[in-house]
Amino acid sequence: MNTDDIGYFLAVAGSQNLSAAARQLGISQPTLTKSVARLERALGMQLFERKARGVVLTESGQIFAAHARDIHARIEDASIAMRDLRSGRAGLVRIGVGIGIPQMLLADAVRPLMRQGMMIEMLGGTPAIFGRLLLNSEIDFAVAGSGFANDGDLMWKPLFRDPRVVAAPVNHPLHDRAGVSWPDLATQTWLVPATGTEARGWLEHQFGSRGLMFPSAMVALRDHPFPLRLGVTFNALALLERSRLGPSELGHAYREVAMTSSDDLFDRSAGLVWRAKGYLSPTALRLMKQIESAARVIAGAGGTVDHRAPRRRSTAPRARRTTEETR
Repeated sequence: MNTDDIGYFLAVAGSQNLSAAARQLGISQPTLTKSVARLERALGMQLFERKARGVVLTESGQIFAAHARDIHARIEDASIAMRDLRSGRAGLVRIGVGIGIPQMLLADAVRPLMRQGMMIEMLGGTPAIFGRLLLNSEIDFAVAGSGFANDGDLMWKPLFRDPRVVAAPVNHPLHDRAGVSWPDLATQTWLVPATGTEARGWLEHQFGSRGLMFPSAMVALRDHPFPLRLGVTFNALALLERSRLGPSELGHAYREVAMTSSDDLFDRSAGLVWRAKGYLSPTALRLMKQIESAARVIAGAGGTVDHRAPRRRSTAPRARRTTEETR
């Protein structure tokens, strides 16, 4: 069985279209078709069912795909490990960076390794996206908010508790009140989390459970910097990470609103997640250690390392907690 054929098979399974997979792989469609046929002969099973607009996996193809992904990921890991051994250095480190991760965390962690010639590639996304990228060996690890439940495919290590809190522009009149209630918030203009996210569901529940209408929403946030500038212009509230409200990031523009109850926040943790059986280069491991060190500084400045499993349901792949976190 040719290892290239396995990779080609996974590309077709992912795109469900031979011509699209061929373009993605940089090969001709006839070459790809021959590769799939060769793999089917070797296995003695039909892997795809041809449709008018593409292909779909047969039942046998679905079973093989589950094993093939692991095989392909391990081959990729072995290739990367050998490259590192030949070059004597770790080369490129690919990491996922979740929305809301404080910039100072990455800046403090990356700075010393960049001076040593480390190359780093950062991709943004959600826990669900990172789970897929990790399982496909497309990133080495991710720094993200909690959203990974316990399982054997991924490892999750909380770094510090970093809840999202109600925040308002620094000159907003709500800052003049000693205790702000949810009815007070319902009359304000908001930058709300995007529909379908856990934070949006939590915010809708806070208003709905109190018999309040969901507030007027100016923008649905998927990323922060540009909309927040609009938020200041229109004096709009937002649900922001507490760690980012310091002077080094958003503190000049937004401040936490003094709510009536200290429990009026969207609880979450920032942490590291990686593939349990995946290869991590020496530089990737050093970067993870640097991020852990920088996180301890943030935790000491007001956050707390959260050793609890995430309480909310997640659509992301499950992650197993490290031994250190389960003692």
